[in-house]
Amino acid sequence: MSEIILPARLDTAASANLLKCLESNFGDVSMDASNVKFVGAKCLTILIFFKELSTKRGKSFSINKPSAQMVEDFNFLNITKYMFEVPSI
Repeated sequence: MSEIILPARLDTAASANLLKCLESNFGDVSMDASNVKFVGAKCLTILIFFKELSTKRGKSFSINKPSAQMVEDFNFLNITKYMFEVPSI
């Protein structure tokens, strides 16, 4: 399983690197989100896309140790349960 350490800012400037990293590590992916202070729409879209793709392909996709800010942002968007749940495969 690949572990990816997410940067503090998942903004538009970080989106190309996030996409490239997820594409090159596609399979079972685990992400350390303990340092995330900001999640922008573009990176959020990439995370949701890869979560859905992983689930469809029977792969695991987990965001571990989410920062308080990431949890707060996901709560505001009402996607916390979806993004942090582990699907039954």
